[in-house]
Amino acid sequence: MKKAFLLFFGVFALSQVALSQYGGTSVFRFLNVPVSPQSAALGGLPVSLTHANPSQIHNNPAFLNRTHSGMISATWSRYLTESDFGLLTGAWHLPNVGTLGGGIRYLNYGEFDRIDASGMQQGTFNAYDFALKLSLSRTYAEILQYGVGIDFIQSSYDSFSSGGIAFSGGILVTLHNAETSFGLSFVNLGTQLSTFDGIREALPFDLRAGATHKLEHLPLRLSITAHSLNRWEMRVPSDDNSPDFTTNLFRHIALGGEFLFSQNFHVRLGYNQFLHDELRTERTIDMAGFGFGVGINIKGIGVEFSRNSYSEMGHLFKLGIQTRL
Repeated sequence: MKKAFLLFFGVFALSQVALSQYGGTSVFRFLNVPVSPQSAALGGLPVSLTHANPSQIHNNPAFLNRTHSGMISATWSRYLTESDFGLLTGAWHLPNVGTLGGGIRYLNYGEFDRIDASGMQQGTFNAYDFALKLSLSRTYAEILQYGVGIDFIQSSYDSFSSGGIAFSGGILVTLHNAETSFGLSFVNLGTQLSTFDGIREALPFDLRAGATHKLEHLPLRLSITAHSLNRWEMRVPSDDNSPDFTTNLFRHIALGGEFLFSQNFHVRLGYNQFLHDELRTERTIDMAGFGFGVGINIKGIGVEFSRNSYSEMGHLFKLGIQTRL
């Protein structure tokens, strides 16, 4: 019974984390989990990064170009109780075609005891979420990249399962020798191919825009991302009334900064206002919505780490590794 309780608590808590990032009610909410330590540390969903690993295709499928060919990245994190999140992404450039990206992400909730109404054990069951992503990006006039992606999704909780398909697309504009970039993307535009219980639910569709700029006289790269542009009102459970204009505006914004202490050592900070408002408590100081991360490159191998606060739900850690085959 305890394990079953932990499963449903974990699913609920994770869904709240996902909804905090983007809002709304939808199925396949694990698609909202930040895809890398870099993303998590910079507010959760940056779309304008040009200095990242291939996992960035999950935020903006226009990210890849021929310089990423042969790169591979992996991310792992422990989500609450016994749940594990993992992601593996790679990139391959094909002349006259574009740069292909492929990624697998999963959330495994582990094995649980099945208990009937009388308290008798009826074996065990598993629960997991899984998605396979394929993407293609191309470059036009060296400053403009555009791309599309498709996700094949499967979720299974004991005897209940659902499959789906989702599309994504985006553009990435790079100026001033890659010191300034602008991104626009949409993710999770799709439908369920099969439902859990006969009721069709919407996918967590999101429209985002962002900008990244490296300061001229400081080793600091700043990013700002506007998310949930497909809807204006950004309510959280604690709201008694509809949010005013200013509150809604700031809840659409995620901020991030990378301190470039050297080519091989970066420190990252980020803040997501909506995540903060969704999860904060009555404590005087509540760090919900804040993220911190470090990126290190050692002999061609990149190692990343991030830590995000989710208030009373605890802290989430991510570990990432990237290299070139």
